[in-house]
Amino acid sequence: MRNKNSRNDFRDLLVRRNGTSWIFKHIKIGRFTLSIQASEHHYSKPRKDGLSPKDYTHWEVALFYNDDWVKFRKWKLYYRGPWMKFHEGTDSGVFAYMPTEIVQKLYERIRLLDKLSSKLLLRM
Repeated sequence: MRNKNSRNDFRDLLVRRNGTSWIFKHIKIGRFTLSIQASEHHYSKPRKDGLSPKDYTHWEVALFYNDDWVKFRKWKLYYRGPWMKFHEGTDSGVFAYMPTEIVQKLYERIRLLDKLSSKLLLRM
């Protein structure tokens, strides 16, 4: 389910951590870190361990900036995105049962923000 404007499907970047069947390594994008998980232990569909990333349709997602939880009220760019209806309602925390296409949009938005912030830092 690749977006035509995307260079990367986030699922192509997901690799199991240390041979486990239930946790993926985080995706690092500049200062941002995305934890995108799916297994029997996560808010995902299906709730099964060890499947290929392309076999999951819904994900548990967490977003970090400089290794801290993103505070959504500070990050207006994210607060108003389609992903927020899958959020647990606190200022930071996990998104539950987020569909693949919405995770892809969040991934692309983070890539864009990282690119823009890098350009701004270069101008300083």
